[in-house]
Amino acid sequence: MGALSHATTGVGPPLREEAFSAGDVLMREGDFATHFRMIKLGTVFMSRTGSEGALRPVAIGGRGDVFGLCGFLKQPNQVSAVAGSSGRFCEISIESVSTLARKDPAFRDRLGLAYSDNFGLVARWAEALGRRTVVAQVGAGMRLLAQDQHNTLVDIPSHTALARLFGTTRETVARSIGTLETQGCVMRRSARRCEVNLPRLGEWLASHP
Repeated sequence: MGALSHATTGVGPPLREEAFSAGDVLMREGDFATHFRMIKLGTVFMSRTGSEGALRPVAIGGRGDVFGLCGFLKQPNQVSAVAGSSGRFCEISIESVSTLARKDPAFRDRLGLAYSDNFGLVARWAEALGRRTVVAQVGAGMRLLAQDQHNTLVDIPSHTALARLFGTTRETVARSIGTLETQGCVMRRSARRCEVNLPRLGEWLASHP
């Protein structure tokens, strides 16, 4: 778990843990969050409503990422959080977080780190989505998933869900993963799991901006 969850362990009310399934909406854009939800296991799509009214994924969060941060500042959620897989999150009320922040300067610092990490997550995915080809976008996305899951053995969302994120078709996503496999960047372990060779993938991405 991330810095914020470590800071709340053993201080004040315990974190509540809850399971979720793929497709569950953990947070809605425009709502005012009353709780922080910290992902313990699984992947979550951060999605934003476009001008035409369609909800579009813009990033993928995972283990240690925190949702509901805008609620602490009494502002509405800027994205929706939709589960891309089954998993678990830990939850703590924003009221409890506010109490801890007033009492503990070290906790306030960790809260600031959580905000910084959240901006960084969106920025990393924006960089990945800005690459020139779909193969490079998928490769950069696989690297981010490995980094976010803290494991080179990556559980990947469905090709259909990834196609929405990358603005392409599921067939193109499948072919892109196949291309990365032939380049030695990933090794398919099952339909939804890949082993990511981070050094080789990094080299490949350096030559495919």
